[in-house]
Amino acid sequence: MKTMKTRPLLVLLARLAFLAPWLAAPARGQCPDWSPGFHLPGVEGQTYTLCEHDDGSGPRLFLGGGNLWVDGVGSPLVAWDGASWSAPGTAPNGPVRVLTTHDDGSGPALYAGGEFTSIGGLPAVNGIARWNGTAWSSLGSGLNGVAHAAAAFDDGSGAALYVGGEFSTAGGVPAARIARWNGSGWSAVGTGFNARVSALAVFDDGTGPLLYAAGSFTGLNGQAAARVARWDGVAWSALGTGLSSSAHCLIVHDDGTGPALFVGGNFTTAGGIPSQKVARWRGGAWSAAALPDNPFGGEVATFAEYDDGTGTHLYAGGSFGHNGGPPLRIARWNGGGWVSVGGGMGDATSGASVHALTTFDAGAGRELVAACTFANAGPTVAENIAAWNGATWRAVVSGQGLSSFGSALTVHDDGNRRVLVCAGSFDRAGTTSARRIATWDGDRWSTLGSGLGAASGAPDPRCVLSFDDGSGPAIYVANGFSQAGGQPAANIARWNASGWSPLGGGIPSGDLVALIAHDDGSGAKVYVAGANFNLAGGIPVANIAAWDGASWASVGAGLPGEVRALAEFDFGQGLELVAGGRFQLGAGQPFERVAAWDGSTWRAVGFGTSPHSNDLVFALTAWHDGASSQLVAGGLFTSAGGIACSNVARFDGNAWSALGAGTNSSVSALASCATPSGPGLCAAGTFTTAGGVPAALVARWDGAAWSALGPFEALLPGAPRVMSLATYDARDGRGPQLFAAGSFQRLGGTPSRHIAAYSACDVAGRVVCSGDGSGAACPCGNASTPGAGAGCLNSTGNGGTLRARGLASLAQDTLALEGSAMTNGTALYFQGTQRVAGGAGAVFGDGLRCARGAVVRLEILPNSAGASHYPRAGDAPVAMKGLITAPGVRVYQIWFRDAASFCTSSTFNLTNALEVVWQP
Repeated sequence: MKTMKTRPLLVLLARLAFLAPWLAAPARGQCPDWSPGFHLPGVEGQTYTLCEHDDGSGPRLFLGGGNLWVDGVGSPLVAWDGASWSAPGTAPNGPVRVLTTHDDGSGPALYAGGEFTSIGGLPAVNGIARWNGTAWSSLGSGLNGVAHAAAAFDDGSGAALYVGGEFSTAGGVPAARIARWNGSGWSAVGTGFNARVSALAVFDDGTGPLLYAAGSFTGLNGQAAARVARWDGVAWSALGTGLSSSAHCLIVHDDGTGPALFVGGNFTTAGGIPSQKVARWRGGAWSAAALPDNPFGGEVATFAEYDDGTGTHLYAGGSFGHNGGPPLRIARWNGGGWVSVGGGMGDATSGASVHALTTFDAGAGRELVAACTFANAGPTVAENIAAWNGATWRAVVSGQGLSSFGSALTVHDDGNRRVLVCAGSFDRAGTTSARRIATWDGDRWSTLGSGLGAASGAPDPRCVLSFDDGSGPAIYVANGFSQAGGQPAANIARWNASGWSPLGGGIPSGDLVALIAHDDGSGAKVYVAGANFNLAGGIPVANIAAWDGASWASVGAGLPGEVRALAEFDFGQGLELVAGGRFQLGAGQPFERVAAWDGSTWRAVGFGTSPHSNDLVFALTAWHDGASSQLVAGGLFTSAGGIACSNVARFDGNAWSALGAGTNSSVSALASCATPSGPGLCAAGTFTTAGGVPAALVARWDGAAWSALGPFEALLPGAPRVMSLATYDARDGRGPQLFAAGSFQRLGGTPSRHIAAYSACDVAGRVVCSGDGSGAACPCGNASTPGAGAGCLNSTGNGGTLRARGLASLAQDTLALEGSAMTNGTALYFQGTQRVAGGAGAVFGDGLRCARGAVVRLEILPNSAGASHYPRAGDAPVAMKGLITAPGVRVYQIWFRDAASFCTSSTFNLTNALEVVWQP
């Protein structure tokens, strides 16, 4: 072995300046898929029933309903063990209306009833099935209708499961709305009822346990029975004159005056006694269970008992209110009246209700769980499910989705932290109440003061911008509001460290859809564009206006038509403002879709897009494909500059061209994004194919072909659409993510309510100068593993490895350089503008050198466990430290000390190098 010598870093940089051009090899990126967690904070869909059951894997809370989605699990029947959600077996093909636990002699099992005809892959189960913890089984041939209620009862001939609902046969046996299952077969229960049975319960009124049924029926056995009756094992009998309207639920409860059967529903009298929505049956007589001030303005749908620490109380859920005031939807019986429970359940809609109640211990003590259709429990944001501990409500399921559309995204850095800003029509972001605008820091949502105020039905904010006009970083937002932070702001406002402020007199009317910061030579200004607005701060304008921090101004004569997108692009004379939409640049001129402003005049860009007057450009962006910058337009059009294209096209400064076969429907948003092999362009909108490849709403162009992001899944109803894209890196180790906002419930098969995050490729850039045999030979046969894309082996027996994550964009620099498998010495991160030996590299020390040209030293860092990274907290971004001011290619490498006697006489080695293409 040769003795090593120290090479000063300055000597290294001097020698690096003489290296020659290169050839790249693709790096191996990993594209995990759309990130979970952006569902609603709760259950999506309507829950009809709750039941605690231990099927052998521990107690779980089972939820039955319509098409439920919770924490990434979708099924009409889901289960929660206090920590995670699952679906027991293959999902039923219809709603689950009732759940109960029953032992038919073969052990306790969960019985599910509802509207399904198959479950667990079993056909013809017809409305009812049994789960033993591992598999589903049928109950004979099931029911010919819907099951709504179930209860175990022993009429003297043995315990059996009684099922009520809307059916006329059970197991082929005539059974009018109620039937008995003894573990092997079905039988009728008397002559049954003439309408639905909604609830069953066993109650002993002093003469022995009897089975009670309630519902909407009015007759049994040829005699009147108004919505409630009892079965003694031989015959049915009415309970006095019964109820004045339908009953939905039954429960036995002792409020301190003795056990009684409580009945809830939509009635106003019981046995002729006024009793709003709730009544008690005891000792052969009815009594009221409602206060004289009529607390129940809606209906009662469910009951449950719960000990809140002051004793076991009766809780009622439904759609009721109190004296015409705010709906409560849940209340507690204190023995003499009903009281509110933690403020009750609220919603932005009038249809909110609680249809299911039960208790469950998730590990921190037993709680009362309420479910159905609501947005918050008391002050707590909780979508359709919440838990009450006797003092406060809490959300059962975490989730970071939006309550309504997300329309616009941008990334903002206020000097303390970098956040993603989202604006739209939502009033909740995750578990945070947020009025139409919120910020995401990688873990949670935060509000911007009291947000944006607008009249009911007003359009949503459509555009956001992060910009520093010299007075500090600020967020600009436009469209669809009259107040910002509680003060007047006509459709456009600014948020900074001091709070919200209007922009002069604002823009009183119009549809504002685009914001951008641009300097046309007269100083940087904020430009806002849209349709149907002609005044900005009292100044006449034509669909586009500029704000200089103090006043509004027109942009030339403006644009006489819709403007839907703004971007910057250098056509060769410096950055110009580019507008897209549908407008005519002069009287009698054909419709144009793209125009550029050079600071004094507007001009057409090429020949615009389609000649059809109804076609539009919705999105514009500048994109660098690794060779040159291009202006890309997306929208709804069939040609650009006379060239056939489908909804997306690019302009290279001279002519328009298509991006492959384009998309089969409109493109609403464009953004630079990473691919495994280099720079990419992501497009989003309403399409289902891109380049002929199935791609739901979002697709990626790598410069040659389109590909889907994640698995394709048929779109859910409701005209789903992605309206905005942005790349955001929370710098939390998870890497950059492509965020999409719009109107959708799922992307790439992942539940994502109106906002979604795609973890794109962890590796940015392309590997060059590898010491794995793909480039020049290592100096002493110290090649690393073939195909590893690493540097020549060092004294640890590893090849030093450089990888990069993030977005290399001058507008949004999230690039992070990460070195590993080095020694625990000093590491120099440096940048060049050219490559060595066609990308093969040249021997230098114990490794291969690659970066040459204009070399910039980024940072000298200590390695720990052979690893380091740049930038660290507080470091300047790569583009700033590397003095990068224009799009183009840069080459990165790490020189590191290796003091052990190993290979050559040198005492240093190098990692592989990375070529990174910087975007505008």
